[in-house]
Amino acid sequence: MRSRWTFWIWILTTCGAVLGCAGSGVDAPSPERWRAVKDEIRSQFPGVRNLTTEDVVALPKDVVLVDVRRADEYAVSRLPGAIHASSDGDLAAIPRDRPVVVYCSVGYRSAQVADRLAKDGHPDVRNYLGSIFEWANAGHALENDAGAATTVHPFNADWGQLLRPERRQD
Repeated sequence: MRSRWTFWIWILTTCGAVLGCAGSGVDAPSPERWRAVKDEIRSQFPGVRNLTTEDVVALPKDVVLVDVRRADEYAVSRLPGAIHASSDGDLAAIPRDRPVVVYCSVGYRSAQVADRLAKDGHPDVRNYLGSIFEWANAGHALENDAGAATTVHPFNADWGQLLRPERRQD
């Protein structure tokens, strides 16, 4: 199993050398890059149950959506109804009597959290593979404390290339 740092080096190398990233002039997120990112997440966390955007759209109302991104990312936008949980205390407060779906930017950080929650005995936790970047790219509604939102925090310049330009916060 690759280490966390090996993953980031691999993905940034893949991004820059093979699939194009910041400064490449490519506006639309590359399907090949998305496939590589998702395959790597699945290989890093083989025991985590993953959901697609279509799965998340169809979730029942009793599911707890948990955003595990940093506070500055969450402040820009989030999935409607999502709660923020970026610390151990926040994670401990996640209800165990309801299904939980965790998400982040692309699904890596949320896969880590889903894996941890499952190992800690949470009975029903899943990872949203593709996370808020795919949600926004598909044109689904976003919100923030002011109401409706239209852009997503890009995490950084390289990862932001997985967002459609009109959905990327400057």
